[in-house]
Amino acid sequence: MPVRDEALGEIRLKIVFAGTQGAGKASALGSLHRLLGEGCSPMTLARTACDQTISFDYRPAQPLIVSGLRARFRFLTVPGRVHYRGIWQLALQGVDGLVFVADSTRARAGDSLAEMRLTFDALGRNGMSPGAVPTVIACNKRDLADTFSPGEMGQAFAALAPRAPLSETCALTGEGLLQALQQLSIAMGIVGRPAPKAATAAVDGALAQSVR
Repeated sequence: MPVRDEALGEIRLKIVFAGTQGAGKASALGSLHRLLGEGCSPMTLARTACDQTISFDYRPAQPLIVSGLRARFRFLTVPGRVHYRGIWQLALQGVDGLVFVADSTRARAGDSLAEMRLTFDALGRNGMSPGAVPTVIACNKRDLADTFSPGEMGQAFAALAPRAPLSETCALTGEGLLQALQQLSIAMGIVGRPAPKAATAAVDGALAQSVR
């Protein structure tokens, strides 16, 4: 849930990139950091005894005022192989929006389905209903040949996340990531406006709508 900091005049919102090992979570976060550019803090790597998290804050150069406070967004993921499943429960605490990065290759799509079940279990252990957490499914690795179609991916995930929109992405190039964030705002129940021409302005607009 949004965290208000009256002393700093900020409201902080948390967006987590989840997904199975090798799906492209860390690459997606790195590309998003590059695409957003100005307003991003440096990427931060935090280590535990077994695992690590990668995150950065995004404070739009043009202030977004939400409930009288300036918005700051925290983007976070748990990269690579997870040794302690509880790290995801910690990462998902207080999440405001979820980008589930699904490997859409035919060899790994089943792993992504299993990982979504584990992600939703972690949300449940945090006292959050998965259906109540705004979610978008980023069908990643669309640059590869042997992938399921978006329609096939939608059918596969329909039972777990029937209301989650899908976005075709390539984490390495960043293609589709800004659109995924715009879809996330729609998943939050906000009717999207026509996207401004500038990419960063498009993201600013989508995020601004998603937290009003």
